[in-house]
Amino acid sequence: MNDPSQNAIHQKISMTSIGLDGTMPAVPDGDVPIYKLEGPIARRMIDLQLHRFDLEFVAACLKLLLPYHTPVIEREAIWNAAMVRFFKCFASPAVGGRTQLSATRVFRSEPSAAMVSFRRLETLRNKTLVHDENSWTQGKLGVGIKIDPATGKKFMNLPLFYMSLVATTLDDEHVSNLTLLTQCAIKWIDEEYKRLEIELVERLKQESAATLMAAGRLTYTSPSHETAGQSKLA
Repeated sequence: MNDPSQNAIHQKISMTSIGLDGTMPAVPDGDVPIYKLEGPIARRMIDLQLHRFDLEFVAACLKLLLPYHTPVIEREAIWNAAMVRFFKCFASPAVGGRTQLSATRVFRSEPSAAMVSFRRLETLRNKTLVHDENSWTQGKLGVGIKIDPATGKKFMNLPLFYMSLVATTLDDEHVSNLTLLTQCAIKWIDEEYKRLEIELVERLKQESAATLMAAGRLTYTSPSHETAGQSKLA
């Protein structure tokens, strides 16, 4: 198998800076160096955008479930992916991972039914889809036994009898509820990001150019198999 880390990827990236009011800010002619922003506010803004990326993926998955001609196995795979990716955003982070979204904050302004739906789907994700802990998946094993009334001798009907009983978590109500929760979460992220952006820009205005440039240029290091087990903040 080829090592994907050895394959060069060439992509032209176009970057456009938009001001807080939606207009193009005035910048000097020529190339403008980009310096990285650090600190808790910048870290939180980055995390919010990563969460938004995941939630956009969830929304796209849920749209694929609308055509009912999609084969059952594909529908289940898409549904599982959507559920796992959605609750990834609300899970307690590992050391060095992104900060989680708080369900109580995200859905604070929504009807109480939103948190009820969130908890129900979260339980299905945790106890059924990812970990097999509840009665939604069951297995039964038995053996057929017959007793000869004349001799009392036991006869077993082999092979043993086994059946799997799996209740699907994929239904119209669950899809609809997860769609609404995803839309609410994306809306909250956009509002929170904008609030933090305004706060951070005000702070940046108070800093000197030397202080802002001290963090260094914005750079990107491609991931590799060697760094897969390392925290991104290491």
